[in-house]
Amino acid sequence: MTDERSSTDPSAPVPISEAPSDAQIVGSRPRPGRRGQDRARRGTERRRDVLRAVLVLSAIGSVGPLSAVWLYGGRWGDVSTFDYSSPWRSMVSLGAEENGDDDNDDADDDDADTSKDIDEGMGGFAQNGTTPPLSHLPPSPLPDKLPVPVYLLPRSYDKGKAGEYQHFLKDGIHRSSLLNITDDPDGAGNPWFVEVVRFKCEPLLPVVRASICRRHAKEGLEAPSIDSTASTQNCSAENYAETMTSQEVKWYREHPPSVPGWPIVLVDYTDSGYVNAFSCADKLSALLGSNEYIRIATRVHTKMRHVKSDFVSNNLNKPFEGLGIPINWAHEPRLSQIHGVPMVLRYGVRSDLVDFYERDLNGVFGYDHGSLDPAVNPGVNASNLLDLVQLPRDKDVIHFWPIGEDLAHGRHRDVISKYLLSLSETHPQWRIKAGTEGRRSRAGRNEIQRLYAKSLLQYKIVVVCQRDMWEGHYRLMEALTGGALVMTDPMQPLPLYLKDRDGLVVYSSLGDLGAKIEHYLSNPTERLKIAKR
Repeated sequence: MTDERSSTDPSAPVPISEAPSDAQIVGSRPRPGRRGQDRARRGTERRRDVLRAVLVLSAIGSVGPLSAVWLYGGRWGDVSTFDYSSPWRSMVSLGAEENGDDDNDDADDDDADTSKDIDEGMGGFAQNGTTPPLSHLPPSPLPDKLPVPVYLLPRSYDKGKAGEYQHFLKDGIHRSSLLNITDDPDGAGNPWFVEVVRFKCEPLLPVVRASICRRHAKEGLEAPSIDSTASTQNCSAENYAETMTSQEVKWYREHPPSVPGWPIVLVDYTDSGYVNAFSCADKLSALLGSNEYIRIATRVHTKMRHVKSDFVSNNLNKPFEGLGIPINWAHEPRLSQIHGVPMVLRYGVRSDLVDFYERDLNGVFGYDHGSLDPAVNPGVNASNLLDLVQLPRDKDVIHFWPIGEDLAHGRHRDVISKYLLSLSETHPQWRIKAGTEGRRSRAGRNEIQRLYAKSLLQYKIVVVCQRDMWEGHYRLMEALTGGALVMTDPMQPLPLYLKDRDGLVVYSSLGDLGAKIEHYLSNPTERLKIAKR
C-alpha cells in the first residue's frame, strides 16, 4: 500500500463549491433512446436552473418575485412571532461549505476570528437557555414574470479576490433562467443583493439615497433630505455622505419617502458576522421608510462555539464538545431593524468545479485507476448524464487537512486527521490520506485546483470538518459535487435538504467516525445510495 498519510504540498485545496452537476441531478442510468435522453436533458436543465437560482438566494430571504424558487423558509425563533407577508417570503437556500480552504480571508479582513467577535457580532443573543427549533414555511409559488431582475452590489470587484461574490451570487444569477442581473438600480421593486464583504455599509448609504432621489425625480417629487442643499436636479451618489448620525436616522424615520421602497438583502459571508449589520439595517430602514424592505443573511447562527476535541484512544466515543448554542433570534432586540429574522446563509456550490467535471468528463479524463473512456470502462457513459457517484474509486478515505496547518482555528481538524491516520495503521487494507491536493486560500478559491478536483473522484469517502470557532466551509459542497459519500461533523443547522444518512453522514465523535467508515466501506450499496440522494 502506498503511504498516503502526509502531503508534500503545504497548502490545502481551495473551496470549489457549485450547484449539483447534471450527473448528480439526473442519476446514473441514461435514458434509452434519443427521445428519452432528450427528455432527461430538458428535465435536467429545468432543475439546474432552479438550483442556480437557489445559489443566488443562498439561504437568504426571498423577496416578492424572488419567492419564485422552490425553497422552504427557515429561521431560529418562534413561528408565530413574525409576519411573512409581502414583500418578503422567507427562504433558505441550498448551502455548502468550503472544501479546500475554510478560511474566508477576504471576508474577515476587518474582524478577528475569535469567539468574542462571534458573540459580539451577529451572534451572542441567545437568552433564557432556550434552543428554538428550525422551522419551515411552505414552498412559494413561481412569479408571473420571469426572469426576475436583480441589482447586485458591488458593481465592480477584484477578480483575484472574487470568492463568494463571483461563485455564489454573480455566476449563479448569470446561469439561471429565473434571474438576471440588471443594470437599472431604480427599477420598481427590483431587489438589491449587497455582498457586504466587498461593499460595506458606508458606500451603500449614498447609493441608496441617490436611488431614492432619482425615483422621486421621476415622479416630479422632492426626495426628503435633512440637507437643505440637496436637490432632485442632481441625484449623484457623490452628493451624499457615507455616514448617518443617530439624529439623522431619527429625522428620516419621521420623514419617510413619498415613493415605494424596494427589498435590500445584506449578504454576509464573514466567519464572525459583519459587526455593522444591524446598524446598517437601521439606517437603510429609516431611508426607505420601513424595516419591511431590509433582510440580513448570515453564516453565524450559533454563539459560544469553541470545539475542543482530543485524540485519546481510550475515550474515542466522547462526543465533540463546544459546538456552540443556537442563537434564539426571537430574543434579539434589534430585530425591529429588519424584516423577520436573519436567514441561514451557507456556502453554495462553485460552478467552475461542475464546469470542470462536465468539460473533462465529456471526453477522456484519465487518472490513477484508468480512464473514463467508455472503451476502457464500458459502464461509463461519457455524456452530460454521467453519474459521478458510480465512478470506479480505488482509494478509500480522505480528509483534506494537513496536521498543524492552523493552530489557532484548526485544532479540531488536526484531531480528525490524526485519528484517520491511526486507522491506516489498524486497517492497513484501507487507503487513507490526511493532507492537501492543490493550492488553498485565495488562489484556490478563484481558480480550479485540478489535483483537488480529481482527488474528489478517486476516494469512496470524503471526511469534512468545521473550524474550531465557526461553522461553514467550501469543502462540503465540493465533496458532494464529486459524488463520494461525505461525512461531516455536526452543523447547526445542516444546509437545507441535507440530513444525516440522506445525502451525507454526520459523525459526532472519533469513535462514531471510525465505526461509520468501517460500516460504509463494507456496505458499498448503502454507501452509494446515500451518496446518490
